[in-house]
Amino acid sequence: LARVWVGVFGHVSPRKNLDLVVEALRRCGANDYGLLVAGKVDESELSRCGASIEKFREAGGEIIFDSRLLSDGDLDSAIGCVSVVAIAHSSEGPSGILGKAAAAGVNVAAAGALSLREDIDRLQAGFWSPLTVEDFAQALKSAAAHQKLEKRDLANGRDFATALTSIDTSEM
Repeated sequence: LARVWVGVFGHVSPRKNLDLVVEALRRCGANDYGLLVAGKVDESELSRCGASIEKFREAGGEIIFDSRLLSDGDLDSAIGCVSVVAIAHSSEGPSGILGKAAAAGVNVAAAGALSLREDIDRLQAGFWSPLTVEDFAQALKSAAAHQKLEKRDLANGRDFATALTSIDTSEM
C-alpha cells in the first residue's frame, strides 16, 4: 500500500504544533503515513519535537524535511504533492497555507484556532477539530479518506490580501 502524504508548510514554529501533528499521525497508523515538512523550521522546534519525531519513525512513519525559505512556486508545488495539508494552530489568525491548499484542491485537516474552523467551513476545504492528538488524528483520517477537492482559481494579490486581513485595499 502507498503512504498517505501529509504536509506541514511555511515557517514551522511552536504555533504550528508539529509535535501534535506527528503524534496524531502516529495514532493514525504510522506505517500508512508520511509527513513532508517544507519551509523554514526553527531549530528549537526540531529539538522540542524530537521525541515525537523519533517515536513516529520507530513506528514506521516517514518524515521528509525541506527546511528553507520556499519560493511561492516551490510552496505551491509542495502543497500539490501531498494528499492532506495539516494546519494545527494554537493562535487565531488567517492561514495563507489553507487558502493555497483549497486553491490546489488539497484537503485540509485543521485544528485549534476557531478562525481555521470558520475558513474550513466557508471554503469547504476539509475537516477541523479541537487541538488534541485524538481529535486531530480523526480529522487527518477524514481528510485522507475524502475525495480530492476541485482546484479553484487563486485570487489576485489584492483580493487575497483583502480576504486575509479584512481590509479593503481597493483604495490604496
